[in-house]
Amino acid sequence: MHDLPVTREPLDRAPLALRRLGLVGKGRDRDRRPTDDEPSGLIGRFDASPRQLIPMGRIITFAVATAMRQEEIRRVGRGDDGARTRMLTIRDREAPRSKKGDDQRRGRIT
Repeated sequence: MHDLPVTREPLDRAPLALRRLGLVGKGRDRDRRPTDDEPSGLIGRFDASPRQLIPMGRIITFAVATAMRQEEIRRVGRGDDGARTRMLTIRDREAPRSKKGDDQRRGRIT
């Protein structure tokens, strides 16, 4: 940005140094699930806001119904829904135990 010379070495060493200092680490396992009232409360708040332009209520409903991650929902494109077959192609869907992803087809979209 300011034409300053920058070497790659500090960037490559930063993750190791941050782990050693205990500033970053592996995420903790989560076992809490939302109560029945929490998603409907969020949806109600978003739908009631006149300034809300993004249809967050519909996005939350879709996410809960499909168990799709935020990035998987964001990647859904126009050509990914099959109107005739009523199937949705989820691009680069992550496996639960790894970060490797493959395309997956899910049925009965409405």
